[in-house]
Amino acid sequence: MAEQDWKSGLPDDLTLNPALQDVKDVAGLAKRFIDTQAMVGASIRIPGKDAGPEAHKALAASIAEKVPGIIYLPDDPAAREVAVKDAWKKLGRPDDPKAYSVDGVELEPSVTFSEADLEAMRAAATRRGYTKEQFRALAKELSETRAVAAKVEKDNRAALQRELGAAFEERTLAASLSAEKRGFPEEVARALRNGSVDVKTFKAFDAVARGFGETRQVA
Repeated sequence: MAEQDWKSGLPDDLTLNPALQDVKDVAGLAKRFIDTQAMVGASIRIPGKDAGPEAHKALAASIAEKVPGIIYLPDDPAAREVAVKDAWKKLGRPDDPKAYSVDGVELEPSVTFSEADLEAMRAAATRRGYTKEQFRALAKELSETRAVAAKVEKDNRAALQRELGAAFEERTLAASLSAEKRGFPEEVARALRNGSVDVKTFKAFDAVARGFGETRQVA
């Protein structure tokens, strides 16, 4: 009976309202009211379909205040451009390319980047809109690629030295000059001269050089 005393003065529609059925006393009602007010105060009101830019701006500010770190992209093109730029900044895209750094990146021990390398990498990262983390991933990937390429070149040179023996210097130079004479790119001629191409590729250029008498026959 005591449970219903606090409702005795209420109209029937309130007394029978389901929302009050589990409220045992006035203290319980007061607590529910306070909790509801707190929830309403912390809630975010979504603008209606006819709301103007100011309402959406207020929504964005409210979201940012109540949910730190969230990214809100408005429909207005100008405001959206600003929001996108701010979002990328939060994600780690620097304003100054020099902020891109390889500090803390585990590069391959055999690979070092010159200042020219870093400038080229920073320029590429800026064009692509990379974050600092993406730049570090790029540096690590490039380091690994260079290390693999260097090992392949070293292995090719060793194999070609075994194949040609004492004639290595003469034959690689002749193949290189033959490639230059026939208009092949400088990097091809340089690889032939260094002996860093694979044996099969070298033999193709060597055959041309020897066919035109551009190197002597070596037993």
